[in-house]
Amino acid sequence: MRSADYWSRRMDQLNESMLDKGEDYIKTQNAEYDKAMARIKKETEAWYGRLAKNNGVSMAEARKLLTNNELKEFRWTVDEYIKAGRENAVDQRWLKQLENASAKAHITRLEELQTKLQQEVEVLAGKRQKGSAGALGGIYKDGYYKGIYEVQRGIGKGVPFAGLDSRQIDKVLSKPWAPDGSNFSARIWRDRDKLVAELQTIMTQDLIRGEPSDKLINDFAKRMGVSKRAAETLIRTEAAYFSGQSRLDGYQQTGVERYQFIATLDSRTSQECRGMDSEILPVSEAQAGRNYPPLHVRCRSTTIPYYEDGEEGERTARGGADGKTYSVPGNMSYEDWTAQHAPKDATEPPSTDDPQPQEPPKVIPAEPQQVPQAFVPAKTIRAAEQAAIKDYGFDAADYSGLDLESVNSVNRAMHKAMSDFPAIKGFAKQIKAVDTEDFVAQASLAYTDGKVAASLQVSSRYYKSSEIDDIIKASVEAKHWPVGSTRESLFIHEFGHLLEYSHAMRVMGAWTGVALSVDDAQVIWSRVQKGVLSQAIMLEALESLGIANLPKNITDELSGYANKNSKEFLAEAFAEVVGTEKPRRLSVEVINILRRKLKEAGLL
Repeated sequence: MRSADYWSRRMDQLNESMLDKGEDYIKTQNAEYDKAMARIKKETEAWYGRLAKNNGVSMAEARKLLTNNELKEFRWTVDEYIKAGRENAVDQRWLKQLENASAKAHITRLEELQTKLQQEVEVLAGKRQKGSAGALGGIYKDGYYKGIYEVQRGIGKGVPFAGLDSRQIDKVLSKPWAPDGSNFSARIWRDRDKLVAELQTIMTQDLIRGEPSDKLINDFAKRMGVSKRAAETLIRTEAAYFSGQSRLDGYQQTGVERYQFIATLDSRTSQECRGMDSEILPVSEAQAGRNYPPLHVRCRSTTIPYYEDGEEGERTARGGADGKTYSVPGNMSYEDWTAQHAPKDATEPPSTDDPQPQEPPKVIPAEPQQVPQAFVPAKTIRAAEQAAIKDYGFDAADYSGLDLESVNSVNRAMHKAMSDFPAIKGFAKQIKAVDTEDFVAQASLAYTDGKVAASLQVSSRYYKSSEIDDIIKASVEAKHWPVGSTRESLFIHEFGHLLEYSHAMRVMGAWTGVALSVDDAQVIWSRVQKGVLSQAIMLEALESLGIANLPKNITDELSGYANKNSKEFLAEAFAEVVGTEKPRRLSVEVINILRRKLKEAGLL
C-alpha cells in the first residue's frame, strides 16, 4: 500500500500544476487589462484635447451637445462597437444601449466619453468571460483525467471510468459554489457593473473639480488596477476550486470513499486550513468552502485518497460495473495511460461554450398609474388603509397605532410625492405603522425568496405625537432639517430614497416583486449603498450653482442632516421641493437633475 507521503507528494504536484494553469491565464488577462487602459488613456486624451481650456474641462463644457459632425463621427464609432459586440461575448443589454445611443438626436460630450469608457469595460468583461471559461474548463478536464491516472497508478490497477464531454464541462463551470450563490461568470458580470459605475463617478468628480487630463487618467488607472487585482484573485480561487472538484470527481470514478485534507503548512497557511489539516472525511460529504478546498480565497490546500490497510486493493478487485479491471504499472507514463484507457480527446483543450451574455431581463416597471387629481381625506383609519392600496399602489397597509389626523397626513404626503413622480407608485408594496423611537419614517429595500421588495414604515410614536411639531421647529431652527419642514415633508423624504432605489433597479432592467438573480440583486444593492445616483446629482448640483462641497455650505443651503451622505442629501432636497412651500435654489437644482436622470432611465 502506498504511504500517505507518496499520495501527498503526487497530489500536491498535481494541484500545483493545475494552479499554474491559472497563473498562465492571469498573465493573458492582465495583458487585456493593460490594453483596455491604454485605449481609455487614448480616448480621454483625445477628448480633453478637443475640449480643454488650460488643460481642464468644466462640467458645463462637458454637458454641451456634440456638433452635427461630431455626432456623425460618434454614430460611426457606436456602429463599430455594435458590430464588434455581436461577434464577442458582450452583454446584450449593452448592445441595446448602444443602439439607443446611435438613434438619439442629441448626445452630450460627457455621454460620448462615458460611452467609450463603458465600451472598453464591456469588451474586457467579454474577453474575461471567454478566457476564464477556457482556462478553468482546461483545469477541470486536465485535473480530472490526471487525478484518475494518479490514483490508478498509485494502486496499480484501474477500472473503466466515465469520459467528459463539453456538455458535462459546461455544467460544472456554470454550477454556483460560492457562499453568495454565484459562479465565476456571474462575478465577472458583477465586477463589470461595479467598474463602470466607479469609473463614471471618478469622471464626474474630476470634471467638477476641473482636474487636468493626466489626473483623470491616473484616477482611471488606479481603479482599473483595483479591478485587475480582484480579477487575479478570482481566477486563483476558481482555479483552486476546479482543481479540487476535478480530483473529487476522479475519486468518485475510482471508488475512493474517503479523502484526507492536506494543508500546505508554512507562514502563509490560514487558520481554517491548519484546523482541517489531516482530517479524514467521506467523499460523499465533501463541500468546497466548508471541508474541502478551497476554504478561502488563494487557498493552496489539497486532498489525497485515504485507504485503510489493504483497502485499496480490495476495492479495485471489485472492478467496475462489469467487474473488469486493468493493470496500471507505477512506471506507466501519462501519455501511455491516456492512449490505452482514456477517451481520444483527453489531452485536448475542452470545447466549452462561451458564457452566455446576460439577456436584458423582461422586467420593466408597469406604466405609471394615475394618482387621483385631488386628495380626499379619509373618514376612518380603515378607509385610509384602503386608499393606500387603491390609490397609491400598495399591496398591504397597516396604520395600527396612528390616529385619523396622522393617517390622512401620511396619505397626503404620498399623494404629493406620487403626483409629481407617478412612476414610484407601486414600487413599495407595503406600508406599516410601527411603535418605535428609532425613526420618524423609513424606506427599506430587501431581497428575499429571489425577489426585491420595498416597503415604508412610519413611527406611530412620533408621527401622531403632539410633540412632533415642537421637534420639527427645533430641528429647523438648528438647521438639522430643511427650512419649512412639516410632518408631511418628513415622510416625503423617504420617497427620495425610494426614487434612488427604483433608479438603481431600473438601470438593471429590474423591478420590485419580480424574480431577480442574486448577482443582479447584489449589483443593485452596491449602487444603492454607494449612492451612485445621489452622488452624481449632488456633485453636479453643487458645481452648477458654484457652491463649494463643504459641510457648512450644505447645512446653510439645505440641512445639517444632508451632510450624512449623498443619499440623505438627495432625500432632503426631495423633501424640501415636494413637501415645503418655498424650496431654495440647491434643492430645486437637485430635483431638476433628478428629473433628467429619471427621464433618461424611463421613470418619468
